[in-house]
Amino acid sequence: GVTPDRPPGMAMSDAQPGTEITVLRVTEEAEEDARLLSFLQENGVRPGHVFEVVEVAGHIGTMTLRRAAGGGQDGHEVTIGLVAAAKLRVLDGRADPSLFHRVPERARLAATV
Repeated sequence: GVTPDRPPGMAMSDAQPGTEITVLRVTEEAEEDARLLSFLQENGVRPGHVFEVVEVAGHIGTMTLRRAAGGGQDGHEVTIGLVAAAKLRVLDGRADPSLFHRVPERARLAATV
């Protein structure tokens, strides 16, 4: 099947406090960092999940997100470094859920070879 063209998105680190963002994708650079990937998984930072940007603290290089929608983790806050956040792509606001239909892992891996 043909997937709808996915917008490129912006770096999560460019998101402004007080806005809602939808995680679009994890870049290849982030996927090469096993510790970052497990941090993202533990904190529910994955494509399709919506967060409110609570704070961007440029002086210490972090941003704080609050899970805005999605079951048991509503309200969960996560602080992420801006360097790591720059490796994630997000969309402004709540994105169309059809952008995030589940692709089986094997198919996704085969497509990247």
